[in-house]
Amino acid sequence: MQYNVHLSDLRGFYNNTYLNQANDLSFFNSKDSIESDVLKVQINEWKTTQFKTHMLQIESKKELNISGGINEHTVVLHFVCKGDALVKFGENKMALMKENTNNFFLSSSEQVIHTFRENTQYEFFKVFLPYDYILNIGEQNVETFESLLRSISLEQPILFNEPNSITTIEMNTVIDQIKNCHLMGNMAAIYYEAKIQELLCLQIKRKIEQTNIHQGKHKHHQNQVIEARNILEKQFQNPPTINKLAIDVGVSATVLKESFKSIIGNTVYGYLLDYRMSMARKYLLDTNLTIAEIAEKSGYEHACHFTTAFKRKFGMVPSVYRKNQL
Repeated sequence: MQYNVHLSDLRGFYNNTYLNQANDLSFFNSKDSIESDVLKVQINEWKTTQFKTHMLQIESKKELNISGGINEHTVVLHFVCKGDALVKFGENKMALMKENTNNFFLSSSEQVIHTFRENTQYEFFKVFLPYDYILNIGEQNVETFESLLRSISLEQPILFNEPNSITTIEMNTVIDQIKNCHLMGNMAAIYYEAKIQELLCLQIKRKIEQTNIHQGKHKHHQNQVIEARNILEKQFQNPPTINKLAIDVGVSATVLKESFKSIIGNTVYGYLLDYRMSMARKYLLDTNLTIAEIAEKSGYEHACHFTTAFKRKFGMVPSVYRKNQL
Protein backbone atom coordinates (compact mmCIF):
# COMPACT_ATOMS: atom_id res chain seq x y z
CA MET A 1 0.00 0.00 0.00
CA GLN A 2 1.33 3.45 -0.93
CA TYR A 3 0.90 6.43 1.37
CA ASN A 4 0.49 9.93 -0.04
CA VAL A 5 1.65 13.05 1.80
CA HIS A 6 1.63 16.67 0.63
CA LEU A 7 4.39 19.05 1.68
CA SER A 8 1.86 21.33 3.34
CA ASP A 9 0.80 18.43 5.57
CA LEU A 10 4.36 18.01 6.83
CA ARG A 11 4.41 21.45 8.41
CA GLY A 12 2.25 20.13 11.20
CA PHE A 13 5.06 17.80 12.24
CA TYR A 14 7.75 20.49 12.48
CA ASN A 15 9.26 21.20 15.88
CA ASN A 16 9.44 24.85 14.74
CA THR A 17 12.87 25.34 16.27
CA TYR A 18 13.94 27.79 13.58
CA LEU A 19 10.72 29.02 11.97
CA ASN A 20 10.44 31.93 14.39
CA GLN A 21 14.08 33.01 14.20
CA ALA A 22 14.80 36.52 13.00
CA ASN A 23 15.14 36.66 9.22
CA ASP A 24 17.42 39.69 9.29
CA LEU A 25 20.39 37.73 10.66
CA SER A 26 23.34 37.80 8.25
CA PHE A 27 23.77 34.04 8.74
CA PHE A 28 22.39 31.27 10.88
CA ASN A 29 22.50 27.50 11.06
CA SER A 30 19.72 25.46 12.63
CA LYS A 31 18.31 21.95 12.91
CA ASP A 32 14.79 20.58 12.99
CA SER A 33 12.95 17.30 12.56
CA ILE A 34 9.70 15.89 11.27
CA GLU A 35 8.28 12.56 12.39
CA SER A 36 5.04 10.77 11.63
CA ASP A 37 3.93 7.17 11.35
CA VAL A 38 5.13 7.00 7.72
CA LEU A 39 8.40 8.92 7.72
CA LYS A 40 11.14 10.58 9.74
CA VAL A 41 13.08 13.61 8.48
CA GLN A 42 16.11 15.36 9.97
CA ILE A 43 16.65 18.86 8.58
CA ASN A 44 19.83 20.92 8.83
CA GLU A 45 19.51 24.43 7.43
CA TRP A 46 22.06 27.12 6.59
CA LYS A 47 20.57 30.48 5.70
CA THR A 48 21.34 34.11 4.93
CA THR A 49 18.98 36.88 3.83
CA GLN A 50 19.59 35.80 0.21
CA PHE A 51 20.31 32.06 0.21
CA LYS A 52 19.03 28.90 1.84
CA THR A 53 20.59 25.43 2.00
CA HIS A 54 19.08 22.20 3.35
CA MET A 55 20.52 18.82 4.23
CA LEU A 56 17.60 16.39 4.43
CA GLN A 57 17.99 12.94 5.95
CA ILE A 58 14.84 10.96 5.27
CA GLU A 59 13.78 7.58 6.58
CA SER A 60 10.70 6.27 4.82
CA LYS A 61 8.80 3.82 6.98
CA LYS A 62 6.25 2.96 4.27
CA GLU A 63 5.94 3.06 0.49
CA LEU A 64 5.44 6.80 0.22
CA ASN A 65 4.69 9.58 -2.26
CA ILE A 66 5.45 13.16 -1.18
CA SER A 67 3.91 15.78 -3.45
CA GLY A 68 4.50 19.50 -3.62
CA GLY A 69 6.37 22.09 -5.63
CA ILE A 70 8.58 25.18 -5.58
CA ASN A 71 6.50 28.33 -5.21
CA GLU A 72 9.17 31.03 -5.30
CA HIS A 73 11.17 31.98 -8.40
CA THR A 74 14.04 29.75 -7.40
CA VAL A 75 16.75 27.56 -8.89
CA VAL A 76 17.52 24.51 -6.75
CA LEU A 77 20.89 22.75 -6.83
CA HIS A 78 19.80 19.23 -5.95
CA PHE A 79 22.32 16.59 -4.79
CA VAL A 80 21.32 12.99 -4.04
CA CYS A 81 23.76 11.76 -1.39
CA LYS A 82 22.04 8.51 -0.43
CA GLY A 83 19.25 6.41 -1.97
CA ASP A 84 17.62 6.37 -5.41
CA ALA A 85 14.38 8.39 -5.54
CA LEU A 86 11.88 8.51 -8.37
CA VAL A 87 10.69 12.05 -9.19
CA LYS A 88 7.62 12.82 -11.32
CA PHE A 89 6.90 16.26 -12.81
CA GLY A 90 3.35 17.04 -13.83
CA GLU A 91 1.49 14.30 -15.65
CA ASN A 92 4.09 12.85 -17.98
CA LYS A 93 7.71 13.57 -17.05
CA MET A 94 9.57 11.21 -14.75
CA ALA A 95 13.22 10.92 -13.68
CA LEU A 96 15.18 8.58 -11.42
CA MET A 97 17.49 10.58 -9.15
CA LYS A 98 20.27 8.07 -8.44
CA GLU A 99 22.66 8.12 -5.51
CA ASN A 100 25.76 10.29 -6.01
CA THR A 101 24.19 12.33 -8.80
CA ASN A 102 22.93 15.92 -9.00
CA ASN A 103 20.82 18.23 -11.12
CA PHE A 104 19.14 21.63 -11.30
CA PHE A 105 15.46 22.25 -10.60
CA LEU A 106 13.48 25.35 -11.52
CA SER A 107 10.29 26.59 -9.87
CA SER A 108 7.17 25.52 -11.73
CA SER A 109 3.42 25.40 -11.39
CA GLU A 110 3.58 21.65 -12.07
CA GLN A 111 3.18 19.28 -9.14
CA VAL A 112 6.30 17.36 -8.17
CA ILE A 113 6.01 13.89 -6.62
CA HIS A 114 8.91 12.10 -4.91
CA THR A 115 8.44 8.33 -4.47
CA PHE A 116 10.26 6.62 -1.60
CA ARG A 117 10.64 2.91 -0.88
CA GLU A 118 9.62 1.32 2.42
CA ASN A 119 12.26 1.13 5.18
CA THR A 120 14.83 3.02 3.11
CA GLN A 121 17.12 5.90 4.05
CA TYR A 122 17.71 8.89 1.81
CA GLU A 123 19.89 11.96 2.01
CA PHE A 124 19.57 15.10 -0.11
CA PHE A 125 21.55 18.34 -0.14
CA LYS A 126 19.74 21.32 -1.68
CA VAL A 127 20.75 24.91 -2.36
CA PHE A 128 17.99 27.43 -3.13
CA LEU A 129 19.04 30.40 -5.30
CA PRO A 130 16.71 33.27 -6.34
CA TYR A 131 16.25 33.84 -10.07
CA ASP A 132 17.53 37.40 -9.67
CA TYR A 133 20.84 36.12 -8.35
CA ILE A 134 21.28 33.67 -11.24
CA LEU A 135 20.31 36.34 -13.77
CA ASN A 136 22.80 38.78 -12.28
CA ILE A 137 25.82 36.47 -12.38
CA GLY A 138 24.61 34.94 -15.65
CA GLU A 139 24.66 38.31 -17.42
CA GLN A 140 28.36 38.53 -16.58
CA ASN A 141 29.03 35.01 -17.93
CA VAL A 142 26.41 34.53 -20.65
CA GLU A 143 28.12 31.68 -22.49
CA THR A 144 28.64 29.60 -19.35
CA PHE A 145 25.11 30.13 -18.00
CA GLU A 146 23.37 30.04 -21.39
CA SER A 147 21.30 26.87 -20.83
CA LEU A 148 20.24 27.85 -17.33
CA LEU A 149 19.29 31.38 -18.39
CA ARG A 150 17.28 30.01 -21.29
CA SER A 151 15.39 27.63 -19.00
CA ILE A 152 14.52 30.52 -16.69
CA SER A 153 13.36 32.77 -19.54
CA LEU A 154 11.12 30.03 -20.95
CA GLU A 155 9.92 29.04 -17.47
CA GLN A 156 10.49 25.42 -18.41
CA PRO A 157 11.28 22.74 -17.61
CA ILE A 158 11.42 22.12 -13.89
CA LEU A 159 14.29 19.74 -14.57
CA PHE A 160 17.06 21.82 -16.12
CA ASN A 161 18.93 19.01 -17.83
CA GLU A 162 19.05 15.28 -18.23
CA PRO A 163 20.62 12.90 -17.50
CA ASN A 164 21.64 13.69 -13.94
CA SER A 165 25.30 14.66 -13.52
CA ILE A 166 27.73 12.58 -11.51
CA THR A 167 28.64 14.23 -8.20
CA THR A 168 32.41 14.65 -8.05
CA ILE A 169 34.74 14.53 -5.06
CA GLU A 170 35.33 18.27 -5.53
CA MET A 171 31.58 18.91 -5.18
CA ASN A 172 31.37 16.78 -2.05
CA THR A 173 34.31 18.69 -0.56
CA VAL A 174 32.52 22.01 -1.13
CA ILE A 175 29.30 20.58 0.33
CA ASP A 176 31.24 19.59 3.47
CA GLN A 177 32.66 23.11 3.64
CA ILE A 178 29.16 24.61 3.41
CA LYS A 179 28.03 22.33 6.24
CA ASN A 180 30.85 23.69 8.41
CA CYS A 181 30.74 27.33 7.32
CA HIS A 182 29.19 28.39 10.65
CA LEU A 183 32.65 27.73 12.15
CA MET A 184 33.92 30.81 10.26
CA GLY A 185 32.32 33.12 12.84
CA ASN A 186 31.81 36.67 11.54
CA MET A 187 33.05 35.58 8.11
CA ALA A 188 30.41 32.84 7.80
CA ALA A 189 28.03 34.72 5.46
CA ILE A 190 30.81 35.72 3.03
CA TYR A 191 32.35 32.24 3.11
CA TYR A 192 28.91 30.65 2.62
CA GLU A 193 28.17 32.70 -0.51
CA ALA A 194 31.62 31.98 -1.96
CA LYS A 195 31.13 28.23 -1.49
CA ILE A 196 27.65 28.33 -3.04
CA GLN A 197 29.11 30.06 -6.10
CA GLU A 198 31.87 27.47 -6.25
CA LEU A 199 29.36 24.61 -6.06
CA LEU A 200 27.21 26.17 -8.79
CA CYS A 201 30.26 26.59 -11.06
CA LEU A 202 31.36 22.99 -10.44
CA GLN A 203 27.88 21.76 -11.39
CA ILE A 204 27.78 23.75 -14.61
CA LYS A 205 31.35 22.74 -15.50
CA ARG A 206 30.55 19.10 -14.90
CA LYS A 207 27.38 19.33 -16.98
CA ILE A 208 29.29 20.79 -19.92
CA GLU A 209 31.86 17.98 -19.63
CA GLN A 210 29.14 15.36 -19.38
CA THR A 211 27.32 16.75 -22.42
CA ASN A 212 30.50 16.19 -24.42
CA ILE A 213 30.79 12.68 -22.97
CA HIS A 214 27.27 11.77 -24.05
CA GLN A 215 28.15 12.75 -27.57
CA GLY A 216 31.13 10.39 -27.48
CA LYS A 217 31.70 6.64 -27.68
CA HIS A 218 31.55 5.98 -23.91
CA LYS A 219 28.01 7.26 -23.30
CA HIS A 220 26.52 3.74 -23.37
CA HIS A 221 28.62 2.68 -20.37
CA GLN A 222 27.63 5.42 -17.92
CA ASN A 223 25.48 3.16 -15.73
CA GLN A 224 28.31 0.63 -15.41
CA VAL A 225 30.79 3.40 -14.58
CA ILE A 226 28.49 4.86 -11.91
CA GLU A 227 28.03 1.38 -10.43
CA ALA A 228 31.81 0.87 -10.44
CA ARG A 229 32.33 4.23 -8.77
CA ASN A 230 29.80 3.36 -6.06
CA ILE A 231 31.51 -0.01 -5.43
CA LEU A 232 34.87 1.74 -5.04
CA GLU A 233 33.41 4.18 -2.52
CA LYS A 234 31.73 1.45 -0.47
CA GLN A 235 34.83 -0.79 -0.52
CA PHE A 236 37.53 1.90 -0.54
CA GLN A 237 39.34 0.36 2.44
CA ASN A 238 39.73 -2.96 0.61
CA PRO A 239 38.84 -2.31 -3.04
CA PRO A 240 38.48 -4.96 -5.75
CA THR A 241 40.98 -5.26 -8.58
CA ILE A 242 40.06 -3.62 -11.87
CA ASN A 243 39.39 -7.06 -13.38
CA LYS A 244 37.05 -7.99 -10.49
CA LEU A 245 35.37 -4.58 -10.67
CA ALA A 246 34.83 -4.96 -14.41
CA ILE A 247 33.25 -8.39 -13.92
CA ASP A 248 31.00 -7.04 -11.15
CA VAL A 249 29.59 -4.29 -13.41
CA GLY A 250 29.44 -6.38 -16.57
CA VAL A 251 32.07 -4.90 -18.89
CA SER A 252 35.63 -5.75 -19.89
CA ALA A 253 38.53 -4.28 -17.94
CA THR A 254 39.62 -2.30 -21.00
CA VAL A 255 36.17 -0.77 -21.50
CA LEU A 256 35.88 0.02 -17.80
CA LYS A 257 39.23 1.82 -17.67
CA GLU A 258 38.55 3.86 -20.82
CA SER A 259 34.94 4.70 -19.91
CA PHE A 260 35.77 5.49 -16.28
CA LYS A 261 38.45 7.98 -17.34
CA SER A 262 36.14 9.57 -19.91
CA ILE A 263 33.04 9.84 -17.71
CA ILE A 264 34.53 10.43 -14.24
CA GLY A 265 37.53 12.43 -15.45
CA ASN A 266 40.04 10.29 -13.55
CA THR A 267 41.49 6.78 -13.68
CA VAL A 268 40.02 4.06 -11.48
CA TYR A 269 42.97 4.10 -9.10
CA GLY A 270 43.28 7.89 -9.31
CA TYR A 271 39.66 8.22 -8.20
CA LEU A 272 40.20 5.69 -5.41
CA LEU A 273 43.17 7.70 -4.13
CA ASP A 274 41.19 10.96 -4.24
CA TYR A 275 38.28 9.35 -2.40
CA ARG A 276 40.58 7.92 0.28
CA MET A 277 42.11 11.36 0.75
CA SER A 278 38.67 12.99 1.01
CA MET A 279 37.67 10.48 3.70
CA ALA A 280 40.99 11.01 5.51
CA ARG A 281 40.35 14.75 5.46
CA LYS A 282 36.94 14.19 7.09
CA TYR A 283 38.43 11.95 9.77
CA LEU A 284 41.08 14.57 10.53
CA LEU A 285 38.59 17.40 10.88
CA ASP A 286 35.58 15.62 12.38
CA THR A 287 37.11 13.05 14.74
CA ASN A 288 39.80 12.72 17.41
CA LEU A 289 41.28 9.60 15.81
CA THR A 290 45.07 9.29 15.78
CA ILE A 291 46.96 9.52 12.49
CA ALA A 292 47.59 5.77 12.61
CA GLU A 293 43.87 5.07 13.12
CA ILE A 294 42.95 7.41 10.26
CA ALA A 295 45.51 5.71 8.02
CA GLU A 296 43.89 2.34 8.73
CA LYS A 297 40.34 3.64 8.24
CA SER A 298 41.45 5.23 4.95
CA GLY A 299 42.65 1.89 3.61
CA TYR A 300 46.39 2.12 4.33
CA GLU A 301 48.24 -0.71 6.05
CA HIS A 302 51.16 1.53 6.99
CA ALA A 303 50.78 5.04 8.41
CA CYS A 304 53.93 6.21 6.64
CA HIS A 305 52.43 5.38 3.24
CA PHE A 306 49.29 7.27 4.21
CA THR A 307 51.31 10.32 5.33
CA THR A 308 53.24 10.35 2.05
CA ALA A 309 50.04 10.15 -0.03
CA PHE A 310 48.33 12.84 2.07
CA LYS A 311 51.26 15.24 1.76
CA ARG A 312 51.39 14.70 -2.00
CA LYS A 313 47.67 15.55 -2.21
CA PHE A 314 47.39 18.46 0.24
CA GLY A 315 50.95 19.76 0.46
CA MET A 316 51.41 19.02 4.17
CA VAL A 317 51.44 16.04 6.50
CA PRO A 318 48.14 15.06 8.21
CA SER A 319 49.10 16.36 11.67
CA VAL A 320 49.96 19.82 10.32
CA TYR A 321 46.81 19.90 8.18
CA ARG A 322 44.65 19.11 11.21
CA LYS A 323 46.40 21.77 13.31
CA ASN A 324 45.98 24.46 10.61
CA GLN A 325 42.27 23.75 10.21
CA LEU A 326 41.38 23.92 13.90
